[in-house]
Amino acid sequence: MEIANESFTIFEQRKVTAPIIFCTAYDQYAIRAFKLNSIDYLLKPIDPDELKNALDKFKRSRKGTGLSIDQIKSLLNPVQKTFKTRFLVKQGERILTVEIQEISFFFSEDKVTLLQTNQGKKFIVDYTLDEIENLLDPQFFFRLNRKYLSSVSSITEIFTYSNSRLKVNLENCVDNDILISREKMSAFKIWLGQ
Repeated sequence: MEIANESFTIFEQRKVTAPIIFCTAYDQYAIRAFKLNSIDYLLKPIDPDELKNALDKFKRSRKGTGLSIDQIKSLLNPVQKTFKTRFLVKQGERILTVEIQEISFFFSEDKVTLLQTNQGKKFIVDYTLDEIENLLDPQFFFRLNRKYLSSVSSITEIFTYSNSRLKVNLENCVDNDILISREKMSAFKIWLGQ
C-alpha cells in the first residue's frame, strides 16, 4: 500500500494533464484516482475485457490527438529487464571479465561469494547470492538453495532424495550434498524443462 500512496504523492507534486488508467491491487484509492484525470481504475488481476474498455474510453477521449493503438500498447508494455552478461573478477593484481556463458555456478563459502567457471576456476565476486540472483537471466540460472546458484549446463545429475527433496550434482563441484527443498522442487522442474 505504501507504493500506491507514494504514487499519489508524485501526482500531487506535479500537474497531471495526461489521462491515466490506474492498475492496482488496492480499491481504496479509486476516489482519489478519479480526481487526477483518471480514465479508469482497474483492480489486479487485470481482466482483459476491462482493459479493452479502458483503452476504448481512452481512444474516445483522445480523438484527433494522433496516438496510435501501437503507441498505447508500447506505453502499457513493461520495460524489458536487462541481465548481466559478464562479471569483473580479480586475479592477483589483474582484473578480468568472465562472460556469463563461461560460468558454471555461483556459491557462498565462509561469508564470501564465488563464481566457478566451466574450467573449474574459482573467483571471488563482489555480490551476495541474492544480488546475483536478481542480476542473472532466470532462464539460464536457478537458485538451488542458500548456498548454490547454478547454470542449467552445469547440472550433471539429479536424484530423488529423502523427505521429497532432490539432490543435484554439478560439474567440477566437490560438494556432493547439494539439495533442493520440497518448496523449490516444483519451480526447479519447470525451469529445467523449459
